[in-house]
Amino acid sequence: MFPWTAHRAEMYAMDVSPDGGILATAGRDRVVRLWDLHTARRANGTAVLTGHRDAVYAVAMHPHRPVLASAGADGSLILWDISDPHRPHRIATLRTHMKTVRALAFSPSGQTLVSAGSEGNVVLWNTRSVSKPVRGVSLRGHRDEVRSVAFSADGRLLASAGGGDERVILWDTTSPDHPVERADWQAHSTTALSVAFNPRTGVLATSGGGDRPVKLWRVAGTRQPVLLAALDGPTDVVGSVGFSPDGRLLTAGSDDRTARIWRVPAHGRPRREAVLTGFTTAVLGVRFTPDGKQVVTGVFDGTTHTLSADFGRAVAHACSYAGRPLTHEQWRRYLSSVPYRRPC
Repeated sequence: MFPWTAHRAEMYAMDVSPDGGILATAGRDRVVRLWDLHTARRANGTAVLTGHRDAVYAVAMHPHRPVLASAGADGSLILWDISDPHRPHRIATLRTHMKTVRALAFSPSGQTLVSAGSEGNVVLWNTRSVSKPVRGVSLRGHRDEVRSVAFSADGRLLASAGGGDERVILWDTTSPDHPVERADWQAHSTTALSVAFNPRTGVLATSGGGDRPVKLWRVAGTRQPVLLAALDGPTDVVGSVGFSPDGRLLTAGSDDRTARIWRVPAHGRPRREAVLTGFTTAVLGVRFTPDGKQVVTGVFDGTTHTLSADFGRAVAHACSYAGRPLTHEQWRRYLSSVPYRRPC
């Protein structure tokens, strides 16, 4: 893994641009920073986006335009033009009427932006014009703050996770102007912190607290979500889940200072692919670049790490770093789903 310090205070959010070239990170220091993933250097050394008056908890990249959204503890939502990452600039500032915004997500078309936060509301914004977004409906259903929102690959479903009420709500957003609640259930026994849709199968992943902090649900073709798998491994709360672009890998970042990756077959139970360790604090996020070639992790202590998603290259890097082959015991611990072979 190649690490660098993204923030000198706690980091809370990150996202990768659709072309895989830019990483946006945000945290307690009230700024958003842009990084060139090809060089792991901040764009021209000056790509620091200022404008928030308090901690920044959420960032989201537009799926088709060089636009970044950011929001946080000051309740504002800012849209940035990052077409020139050396000279990003603000194009719109929106007042969400929330004390704190915890989550952001663009729809796959980019025509809708969702914000959610401390009041338990989920707000849809019409972003057909990113310079003049229009506030749409406010979805009410959560009894406490919303910590995560995610769209399905076709944009017809929106999932929201309530950190305090332990619930996940599924919304039908076929008509963004008239969304309809489709399902509401207790996904985890203590808290629900993250949601993500598999782009290949439409399966919904949720994470939070409890004995099985990562769960997979079938939500298509059923009135109530059906639990497909409850995954163990993490020994603490899991604050982030996500999928690789092809939907074959599932990621989880945990407060137990690990990042875990499972291989997700179209049918059958997921198998553990890898466990990334060595982090000093909670792992707040794990993302694949859009080409699926790199894994990016964000850590609460402000550090960011990149790792090749190619198993062979990762093993070669580990060998060059360690100077000795992995033992059978180490292999079983971190790569249990892969037959042992002497890697160095």
